[in-house]
Amino acid sequence: MTSSRGPKGRTRPSAVEVEEAPAVAPAPPAAPTAGSADEELERILRSATFHQSDRLKRFLTFVVSETAAGRADDLKEYVIGVRVCGKEDSFDPRTDPIVRVQARRLRAKLVRYYRQEGRADPTLIELPKGGYIPIIKRRDAATEPRRSVSTALLSRNTIAVLPFANHGTGSTLDSVCQGMREELVHHLARLPGLRILASGSLGTGPVSDESGRSGAALVISGSVRQSGVRLRIGVQLIDGASGTYLWSESVDGNANDVFALQELVAATVVKKLEPDDADPARRAGAKQPVANLAAQNLYLQGRYHLSQRTEEGLRKALDFFERALGEDGQYALAHSGLADAYGLVDADGTRPDVWRYIDEVLESGGSGSLADYRRP
Repeated sequence: MTSSRGPKGRTRPSAVEVEEAPAVAPAPPAAPTAGSADEELERILRSATFHQSDRLKRFLTFVVSETAAGRADDLKEYVIGVRVCGKEDSFDPRTDPIVRVQARRLRAKLVRYYRQEGRADPTLIELPKGGYIPIIKRRDAATEPRRSVSTALLSRNTIAVLPFANHGTGSTLDSVCQGMREELVHHLARLPGLRILASGSLGTGPVSDESGRSGAALVISGSVRQSGVRLRIGVQLIDGASGTYLWSESVDGNANDVFALQELVAATVVKKLEPDDADPARRAGAKQPVANLAAQNLYLQGRYHLSQRTEEGLRKALDFFERALGEDGQYALAHSGLADAYGLVDADGTRPDVWRYIDEVLESGGSGSLADYRRP
């Protein structure tokens, strides 16, 4: 570095020759391997979100497989229409929008999956708008969301109760541990819609291994300790998908009244689960949809654009209705809006695509309001 003489003989560095150390760019996240992409695809295909969505499963499997095989550039609308949708060789994407329709539905399904069942998945599969080449990337571990108890139970209301660990001396507390587990099963069995996995053969191995074998959405584990006549029972709720702790509590009681303590612990766990699984609105969810303001707002915007009766308005309406279903896959009005939009897109008067769409929704157990639509 050179210097110049300043006032009173002081030296100062020459600004033009001062060099700064180059900034080190952070290392990009590791790209997912072929194995992790296959595992993520398998998780999606087995999910409740994609249950009975056979065409969307074929769509996703095809584009992921072709991309993995190095044929991503061949993923054109015509190819997907013939290979996935079963169209004839005479298929013309300009007059038949079936591939675009299915792509919109697939994007909405993926959004819904990653908001619910797939919130803890280590790998993400996305289908960007404007194309059919999927993006497969690893989730940033630093920003991986922590699921709540309600989210963990949203797609699969299944619970496994592991044996409680004896943290006392000798085998004195073995009967208390066994009784605690039985008391929990007894109380949980009263919750409607909740399935308790029969796990009598489960040992006392690592919780993550047990939860993985049982396939439960939630795993309950705990321990029993004793000091004099004082018993302390600890209980935890664990996310079966990620193996992370969601909730923990400890309850103290008198060793001379074990039954009362076990009932208190079981009631504490049930109270934690009741708002999510025993709520009347939740039980009647299929008959009384839960209000979703975001979905409603997107639906209203879609209706506005649909009323314009222009090509641009129709495309915007389709986009808003699909986004509404991404917020709430059971939103009846958004389903009916899509049906109306597809009917207007088809100009020949027969509306084959709208009837195909309605049939698929009804067959997959979708919105009941579409049952009002009937073929002419």
